[in-house]
Amino acid sequence: NYENLYAVVRGSKEFLLFPPTEAGRLQQHFTTCPAADFEYDRMEGRWIVVPDADTGAEVPWFAGDATSPELAEFAVRCTVHEGETLFLPSGWFHQVSQTGDLTMAVNA
Repeated sequence: NYENLYAVVRGSKEFLLFPPTEAGRLQQHFTTCPAADFEYDRMEGRWIVVPDADTGAEVPWFAGDATSPELAEFAVRCTVHEGETLFLPSGWFHQVSQTGDLTMAVNA
Protein backbone atom coordinates (compact mmCIF):
# COMPACT_ATOMS: atom_id res chain seq x y z
CA ASN A 1 0.00 0.00 0.00
CA TYR A 2 1.18 3.48 -0.81
CA GLU A 3 -0.12 7.02 -1.14
CA ASN A 4 -0.58 8.47 -4.59
CA LEU A 5 -1.12 11.81 -6.33
CA TYR A 6 -2.99 11.86 -9.62
CA ALA A 7 -2.82 15.12 -11.60
CA VAL A 8 -4.83 15.67 -14.79
CA VAL A 9 -3.01 17.87 -17.29
CA ARG A 10 -5.61 17.67 -20.05
CA GLY A 11 -9.12 16.21 -20.23
CA SER A 12 -10.65 14.47 -17.23
CA LYS A 13 -10.70 11.12 -15.46
CA GLU A 14 -13.48 9.47 -13.47
CA PHE A 15 -12.58 7.61 -10.28
CA LEU A 16 -14.47 5.00 -8.33
CA LEU A 17 -12.89 4.97 -4.89
CA PHE A 18 -13.38 2.32 -2.24
CA PRO A 19 -12.30 3.16 1.32
CA PRO A 20 -10.29 0.62 3.32
CA THR A 21 -13.47 -0.27 5.22
CA GLU A 22 -14.73 -1.98 2.04
CA ALA A 23 -11.72 -4.32 1.72
CA GLY A 24 -13.73 -7.29 2.94
CA ARG A 25 -16.42 -6.71 0.33
CA LEU A 26 -13.80 -6.47 -2.45
CA GLN A 27 -11.63 -9.38 -1.28
CA GLN A 28 -13.65 -12.06 -3.10
CA HIS A 29 -12.83 -10.35 -6.41
CA PHE A 30 -9.05 -10.45 -6.00
CA THR A 31 -6.72 -12.82 -7.77
CA THR A 32 -2.99 -12.77 -8.51
CA CYS A 33 -1.09 -12.21 -11.73
CA PRO A 34 2.57 -12.68 -12.58
CA ALA A 35 4.68 -9.55 -12.12
CA ALA A 36 5.46 -8.00 -15.50
CA ASP A 37 6.92 -5.03 -17.33
CA PHE A 38 5.97 -3.26 -20.54
CA GLU A 39 8.30 -3.17 -23.53
CA TYR A 40 7.79 -1.42 -26.84
CA ASP A 41 7.90 -3.87 -29.76
CA ARG A 42 9.19 -1.85 -32.72
CA MET A 43 8.30 -4.59 -35.21
CA GLU A 44 4.69 -4.68 -34.02
CA GLY A 45 4.53 -0.95 -33.31
CA ARG A 46 2.89 -1.49 -29.91
CA TRP A 47 3.56 -2.04 -26.23
CA ILE A 48 3.62 -5.65 -25.03
CA VAL A 49 3.53 -7.21 -21.57
CA VAL A 50 6.66 -9.13 -20.64
CA PRO A 51 6.36 -11.39 -17.56
CA ASP A 52 9.11 -10.98 -14.95
CA ALA A 53 10.54 -14.48 -15.22
CA ASP A 54 13.49 -13.66 -12.95
CA THR A 55 11.52 -13.36 -9.75
CA GLY A 56 8.38 -15.37 -10.44
CA ALA A 57 6.61 -12.85 -8.20
CA GLU A 58 2.83 -12.60 -8.11
CA VAL A 59 0.98 -9.32 -7.61
CA PRO A 60 -2.59 -8.90 -6.34
CA TRP A 61 -5.10 -7.92 -9.01
CA PHE A 62 -8.72 -6.85 -8.73
CA ALA A 63 -10.65 -8.94 -11.25
CA GLY A 64 -14.13 -7.68 -10.36
CA ASP A 65 -16.27 -5.05 -12.06
CA ALA A 66 -16.23 -2.01 -9.79
CA THR A 67 -19.11 -0.52 -11.79
CA SER A 68 -21.42 -3.47 -11.04
CA PRO A 69 -24.41 -2.55 -8.84
CA GLU A 70 -23.22 -4.92 -6.10
CA LEU A 71 -20.00 -2.90 -5.68
CA ALA A 72 -20.64 0.58 -7.10
CA GLU A 73 -23.12 1.47 -4.37
CA PHE A 74 -20.21 1.38 -1.87
CA ALA A 75 -17.88 3.53 -3.97
CA VAL A 76 -17.14 7.22 -3.75
CA ARG A 77 -17.30 8.71 -7.26
CA CYS A 78 -15.36 11.76 -8.37
CA THR A 79 -14.16 13.35 -11.58
CA VAL A 80 -10.73 14.96 -11.75
CA HIS A 81 -10.68 17.73 -14.34
CA GLU A 82 -7.86 19.45 -16.17
CA GLY A 83 -5.62 21.28 -13.68
CA GLU A 84 -6.88 19.30 -10.67
CA THR A 85 -5.03 16.76 -8.51
CA LEU A 86 -6.49 13.87 -6.53
CA PHE A 87 -4.76 12.53 -3.42
CA LEU A 88 -5.27 8.78 -2.97
CA PRO A 89 -4.53 7.71 0.60
CA SER A 90 -2.94 4.36 1.30
CA GLY A 91 -5.41 1.48 1.35
CA TRP A 92 -8.03 3.06 -0.94
CA PHE A 93 -8.89 0.78 -3.87
CA HIS A 94 -9.69 2.60 -7.10
CA GLN A 95 -10.79 2.17 -10.70
CA VAL A 96 -10.11 4.91 -13.22
CA SER A 97 -11.71 5.65 -16.59
CA GLN A 98 -11.11 8.31 -19.18
CA THR A 99 -14.02 10.61 -20.01
CA GLY A 100 -12.91 12.32 -23.22
CA ASP A 101 -11.10 11.74 -26.48
CA LEU A 102 -7.73 12.90 -25.18
CA THR A 103 -6.62 12.81 -21.57
CA MET A 104 -3.15 13.33 -20.18
CA ALA A 105 -2.38 12.68 -16.54
CA VAL A 106 0.60 12.27 -14.23
CA ASN A 107 0.65 9.69 -11.47
CA ALA A 108 3.22 9.96 -8.68
